[in-house]
Amino acid sequence: MRRRMLRWLFPLAVVLALAGCGADDHGLPSLGGGASASADTLEAKARNFFDCLRAAELPAVFNEESSASPAWVSWEDGASVLWMLPGGSGGGSGNTSDSDIDGFFNRDYENSYALLVDGVDQSEVFAACHESTGYDEDEIWGSSGGKADPSLTRAIVDAANEWAACARENGWPTVKDAVTPVAQDQSESPMALLPPSITEDQLRQLLAVCPSFDAERDSANTALVESWDGSGGAIPDGYKPPPSIGFDYPGFDGKSWPSGPLEEAAEVRLGKLQEIIYEALSGYWEDAENSVSASADDAKPE
Repeated sequence: MRRRMLRWLFPLAVVLALAGCGADDHGLPSLGGGASASADTLEAKARNFFDCLRAAELPAVFNEESSASPAWVSWEDGASVLWMLPGGSGGGSGNTSDSDIDGFFNRDYENSYALLVDGVDQSEVFAACHESTGYDEDEIWGSSGGKADPSLTRAIVDAANEWAACARENGWPTVKDAVTPVAQDQSESPMALLPPSITEDQLRQLLAVCPSFDAERDSANTALVESWDGSGGAIPDGYKPPPSIGFDYPGFDGKSWPSGPLEEAAEVRLGKLQEIIYEALSGYWEDAENSVSASADDAKPE
């Protein structure tokens, strides 16, 4: 099975939710590319999909349409959820570890629906709700309501290029800057691009000098979001996302997934390098999850 990489650039509403909640999500539906539809139709599909899942007693959450995003469906914070759509895109939320995600996406069901909720297979219900309501994540985030906000795109590009400049100053002069997408439909994710020839040891050495994640920056982002009134664009002034880093290779460069198959050895090797890029971020989320769990255990009556 070809594993489609989990993206670390999320739809806007999810970016801000993560900034406020820290450890709740590890991956989300892939961005953009679907056919446009009216907001009313998309909202109705999302509502019907939510109602269908809730009727099956699944922990779905309906997110109202806003100026920043269309209506969409997510999962309750307390639930451990992994899902996949036909074609291999999908994600995980809640208390899902990297090993849980890897095991789930390495299973051979790329051409079918899959859903695990707290370890229970709910794929049949998931497929039925998707197909009966017409809900489609790509359509949602590719709709007019899901267009990339210029302020968010600019922040992503700036953060990536700040990192790229550091990389060039520290032994990697061919690292490419992120480029602002011409199409603002979220079908492309701006990324600083490393040469695909970089080794794991070389990448770790580079990240020691030019980190891919800054906990202090994350805390500052959280404070900004918590005090933000939602005005002035898609993100609060001063919000700085982590750098978006990829490789100058099809499928790892922030562009739409290639229509043809990737060379398997390169995909495996670059996939491991991509995991290294986000080790610090993943570790931060896992530490936050463990801290929340420990606090909850301490609060239990003896």
